[in-house]
Amino acid sequence: MTHKLESKECRFEFADGFVAIGAFKHHRLGRNPPEDNAISVSLGTVGQCQTFSRCQVKGQVVHSLSYKRVVKRNNFTVSYINTHGINSYGQVAFFLQNVPICDSSCISNCNVHKASYWAVILKLQRLEEAHLQLNFDQEESDPPVRVFHPEMCLVKTCSEATEVVPISQILDVLMFINFDCNYAYVCHSPNKIEKD
Repeated sequence: MTHKLESKECRFEFADGFVAIGAFKHHRLGRNPPEDNAISVSLGTVGQCQTFSRCQVKGQVVHSLSYKRVVKRNNFTVSYINTHGINSYGQVAFFLQNVPICDSSCISNCNVHKASYWAVILKLQRLEEAHLQLNFDQEESDPPVRVFHPEMCLVKTCSEATEVVPISQILDVLMFINFDCNYAYVCHSPNKIEKD
């Protein structure tokens, strides 16, 4: 008689509608200065940090750039409310659980401080220009191709800016349409029912 092993995903619901999916890994500051600086600025005193690469946000699974098993779709591009209260676009580098340093007499698990959950996001700079002029190796006399759609937003992809926001500030998963090494379009998925 053979037994079939079922792989059970590690799932941890940390708030209503928010579930961490997968294993937690210890995170040490100092390995990636731009991201670590953003973490220190946003969280102030950083306690024990652990990262995870997937999170279910209001029924949608959001992957991070650190999750390497996605094949058909990119679910790491999101719209979110930034630290200034403005709707912004970005790509989730990873998710972070932070347990503040305990100043009480707790030994291993702190009973005083609750863990907080954050998304470390690489910001996509929204460009005001609604279209971009492209030239696809055309003859000089050919008109350049103009790309424009009112539901799409042009973003600059080579931004070095990193922002850390509470996971609850993530609004939606976006489609990321990359057409150039410096520019891309983001838009809301036209059909959330269809699967790959």
